This record gives sequence, structure tokens and C-alpha cells, in this order.
Amino acid sequence: MPFKYLKEYENNLYSKIVSDKMGRSKMKFPDKITKFCPVCNTYTEHKVRLETVRKVRRKLSKGQRRAERRSKGHGNHGRYSKKPISQWKMRAKTTRKIDLILTCTTCGKSRHMSLRRMKRFEIVKV
Repeated sequence: MPFKYLKEYENNLYSKIVSDKMGRSKMKFPDKITKFCPVCNTYTEHKVRLETVRKVRRKLSKGQRRAERRSKGHGNHGRYSKKPISQWKMRAKTTRKIDLILTCTTCGKSRHMSLRRMKRFEIVKV
């Protein structure tokens, strides 16, 4: 999303940034919003859901098979002895970007919408 539209998303009618007792902010987003559907060519109601992150590497990819074969047995296996970086818990970012999937209620087509970085995000029923 281009930077110039960031302020519009922060101040739009859909989202509401709420602080809890501890002072931590959380964005509340409705489960249904009205957006322009390029397939229907009109403004229709869209269902909102959070995109889930899926594992990228296949179980039986060539690199995965090689790593499993070389790490069998006992002793030092060089680079195959170490755990992947994702398991070291060495994270550079403390927040994550929010990706939403909008599904048109009339035609059923889905499309993505990304929001800014935040720690806490909640979809609420309206």
C-alpha cells in the first residue's frame, strides 16, 4: 500500500484504535465492510477475515529430503546440525503487518487488503 494512503486507513470509518487498561493499543475492525468490487463494478458488502500464514516449503522438497538424509545418525553433521534461524527465536520485528482477505458477498470473489504494522488486531461483529 502506498504511504500517502496510510493516513486515510488510520482515520477511516471502518477501524477504531482502542486502548486497554495497560495502555496498549488494539485495532478493532468490523467483520463486514462496504468496498468497491472490480468484478461486480459496484460497491458491495465484503466479508473480512484475517489471512493465515502457511508453511512455504513442501515436506518432500529436494532440500528437505537432503537435510533429513544428512542429519540422520549421531555426531556432528556440520550445517545440518543447526536448527533453522526461525527456531532460534531471533526476531528483528516485534510487530507484524496485517493482511486481510475481503470476499464479496454477491459474486464470491476474494481479494487482499493490507494494513499497517500492529501488535494486536481484532475483527469484531457489527
